[in-house]
Amino acid sequence: MNELLQSNEKHQNLEAIQNYTAGFRGFNIACIVAFLLSLGFMALYFGSLESAQIVFYDYYVVFAIYNIAFYTLGPLQRQNLVRARKLTVYLPFGLLVLLQAISLVLILSVLDGLNLVNNNIYPPPTKDLEIT
Repeated sequence: MNELLQSNEKHQNLEAIQNYTAGFRGFNIACIVAFLLSLGFMALYFGSLESAQIVFYDYYVVFAIYNIAFYTLGPLQRQNLVRARKLTVYLPFGLLVLLQAISLVLILSVLDGLNLVNNNIYPPPTKDLEIT
């Protein structure tokens, strides 16, 4: 009988932990989707990225892996991660927002440079200006 009570208590604790961490499930899924979409978009322009943007790209990869790893952990480890969310969620997310703001400025300057090249704003060579 005592084993049954302990089993019920353990089961109730695990359910309470799952309910406690359920709020982060949606956040993690949204982060994973955003990260994977951003990684795909940035991969198209990887050759044109500057060093700060490559650091941002690597940070995205690490943060996506971290959020995916959250689902492979047991309930007790999930609870510990949620309890330590100031270091495991808020701090990286704040750093992410800062890096994203910097990267946005950098990528807009890169896209502006590509736009100048594509719109033929640069003077054409004199050989092309000559009429034959």
